[in-house]
Amino acid sequence: MPFAYYARLSAARKRIYDRSDAIERIDLPEDEGRQAVIKLWMRTAKNQRVVAFKSFVRTLLHELCHHLDYEFYKLEETFHTEGFYKRESSLFHQIAPKAHVSDV
Repeated sequence: MPFAYYARLSAARKRIYDRSDAIERIDLPEDEGRQAVIKLWMRTAKNQRVVAFKSFVRTLLHELCHHLDYEFYKLEETFHTEGFYKRESSLFHQIAPKAHVSDV
């Protein structure tokens, strides 16, 4: 279900939106059984407290999905479509498969 602003998009932008919305999953290849490692650090701007881990991971995956829209899927723009959020969630559940739905 597109957001309310969908009706105001040009035909060209609707095509991009629809292409993005149709992509619902990102499958991660396993590189010869080796686990990928990413080291990151993030603190809140105001109090310099470390953000909650799950929030940090979801934010990282969100931004990664924007990058993938441009670089991997070759979309001219990146929208917050249902497909976008499904791709983000599919990544989260692949790297944290033991998370319960109520924890997400």
